[in-house]
Amino acid sequence: MRFLKLTFAGKNTATIVNMDSVRTMYRITDHTGRYEPSTKIVYKDGEFLNVAEDLQTILKLINNFNAGHEQDTDWEEDVPTVEQKLETSYRRRTYSKERNFNSINQDF
Repeated sequence: MRFLKLTFAGKNTATIVNMDSVRTMYRITDHTGRYEPSTKIVYKDGEFLNVAEDLQTILKLINNFNAGHEQDTDWEEDVPTVEQKLETSYRRRTYSKERNFNSINQDF
């Protein structure tokens, strides 16, 4: 079993991925520019996961694992500060609203 520590996209928290159960991986981008590009990992059972690492980094980690090199086990996460959590929450609420600019009653 090949387990890799990767980073959830958008949350910057760690996750452990079993690469033996992965069906495919591909890079996704947001055409609106609101989100960082991420890699979508699709498992054999159809579930998926978006991680912040690009495909080259993931493939490098897999090749290092196959060559007998272990991934760093210093997996301490950077805990976001209160200000960072508030900023993320504000952005999520502000930019996720669908606005209809063709109506008379606009909620600004």
